[in-house]
Amino acid sequence: MKKTLFFAGALIAGSLTAQITQDDRLVIPKGTWTVGGNLSVNTLSNTSENEPFTSENSSTGISFLPNLGYAVGKNTVLGIRPGYRYGESESTFLEDNTINSSRTTEFHALSIASYLRRFFPLNKNLALYLQGELGYEHLRGESTSENNTLSESESTTDTFFIGIRPGITYFVSKAFALEAGIGALQYERSESEFTDSNETVISTEDRNRFNFDLDTSQIFFGLSYYF
Repeated sequence: MKKTLFFAGALIAGSLTAQITQDDRLVIPKGTWTVGGNLSVNTLSNTSENEPFTSENSSTGISFLPNLGYAVGKNTVLGIRPGYRYGESESTFLEDNTINSSRTTEFHALSIASYLRRFFPLNKNLALYLQGELGYEHLRGESTSENNTLSESESTTDTFFIGIRPGITYFVSKAFALEAGIGALQYERSESEFTDSNETVISTEDRNRFNFDLDTSQIFFGLSYYF
């Protein structure tokens, strides 16, 4: 019951209907549809001092991932997952408690991915899952720096990714389930372009990354409805 209350307080989206047999373990039958969503919110703030210099940093991020799926087999769901991310950060550098320079950054990102989720039931209501994903994200960011003079820049990043997300699902009824996705093992290939306020290209960057994230930006809570 405590787990249910904890997850419910963090959720906002969702929906899916599932039929559960009278056997000892949960069964999501072939042909079941699922609709839902997951939300992640994270904040970070820190201060570092090295007299006479001080650095203050703060950031906020939010991600929303709705989804639509269809059970192509017993306890196996194939689906599509659009997504939206927003983030902002601010860094201020001080010398003898006087602002020396500052930088603010803001970004918006849209994504689309297909996924295959396999459930591993533990009992009639609880199951672990592994979710494989293949998708694309387009991110647009703006930065403003001030150090005696004011400068602005923009960036665009296109990312292709493939990965695996582990998680847990708890059915509070035959139709509704609470979910928590924890971390991501992922490979990404991205291409970025940076421009100044006159839209002149400053630099470009190609990046390949393989990583396992367990930070708060990769912890999602959600609600799903099975039917």
